[in-house]
Amino acid sequence: MIAALRPETVVIFRGSLESIIRPAVLRDDGWPWWVPASWRGYAAMDPRCYFSTTWWRKAKQASVDRLKQKARLKLLAQGEGRPLMDADVLAAQLASLLKELHALSARVLVLGLLPVGERCFPGSAEHFKSVNAKLRTVATAESAEFFDWGALLAERGRHEDLFYQDTFHPNAAGARALAEILQTRLC
Repeated sequence: MIAALRPETVVIFRGSLESIIRPAVLRDDGWPWWVPASWRGYAAMDPRCYFSTTWWRKAKQASVDRLKQKARLKLLAQGEGRPLMDADVLAAQLASLLKELHALSARVLVLGLLPVGERCFPGSAEHFKSVNAKLRTVATAESAEFFDWGALLAERGRHEDLFYQDTFHPNAAGARALAEILQTRLC
């Protein structure tokens, strides 16, 4: 399908959600009895990035979110956290994709993972650095460009000014900054 489009440039960005450090019980399905079934999905306990503007909905959402975060952080403290996808698997999938894209004779740009807040996602920021190192190695080996746009974003301002309170999703200012950074790299 991509070959039929004959693109001049292919931009690849993936792995952030798969690389978040999550409670180990998610993978081994060893949930404690006190964790509601509706919270047991891979992202069900992630912090909300925004809340309703209706006061009573916001109060309910904020209360449930606080409970989920306490539970998630407690589970992380009790056992070793793990990402959904091992960094070596992610790197192998990227290598396979880049081999396929090489036949297109297009410019291929692999974007690094964006920074994530340690308060909401303990252990993930350091893990993201190691994943970015693997992505850079694979991109270089497969003659693709690697672009750590997250490092440039960090130079633009404080994390809390560029991301929603979940410390993962860029807010409007963060999205603008990322667009400017990417535009500069692509042009």
